[in-house]
Amino acid sequence: MRACVTDSEPVSPWSAVDRMSTVTRFCAWCLEEFLPLDRETLFTPDTVERYVLTGMRDLQPSCRRTHRSQLSAIGRTITRRAPWPPARTGLARNRLATPYTPAQVAGYLEAAGQQSTPVRTRAAFGLLAAGLGAGLMPGEHLTITGRSLATTERGITVLSIAGIRPRAILVLAAYAPLLHTLAARHPGEPLIGPTHNTDKNRLNHLLPSRL
Repeated sequence: MRACVTDSEPVSPWSAVDRMSTVTRFCAWCLEEFLPLDRETLFTPDTVERYVLTGMRDLQPSCRRTHRSQLSAIGRTITRRAPWPPARTGLARNRLATPYTPAQVAGYLEAAGQQSTPVRTRAAFGLLAAGLGAGLMPGEHLTITGRSLATTERGITVLSIAGIRPRAILVLAAYAPLLHTLAARHPGEPLIGPTHNTDKNRLNHLLPSRL
């Protein structure tokens, strides 16, 4: 699964996390259908369409369309023989923000540990772990608590998101320990602590002097 996502060339860490969640669910369904786990067999138009029609009945139509679009994009990229039609040219969209560089991430983590109060430190680490590790949308960090985290039998951390886009997100391994530490300390509270600020740039307000 990870190789398929990597080879699909996601444009950002958030896209990679989202695609990993989609591919994981798709491959689980393929196992239930006794399909061979070969990308040329699984990532075909017919198999993806069959999955959309029979394997996602619990999801809303909009979510199913999103999964179909993602799997189709992945299939076109990682297969050579699958009969994918050429992708249609869509209208131009706003470009995604440039991902943080490793040096920027290191700077954020260093600054988070040097906050003036425990409350600010908790908020900074919570925002970093949820944003960099799970790619949450603005405002979603307010809804996650220690009870939102779970660990699979393979040791993968999964973050369950409620709200208008309910979903389960696989947390990047580098940030899972930080989320688990916050969850253990504050199991029934928002991991970032009490706040009314849902601005996606809240981290910039927390760490102004270090970056």
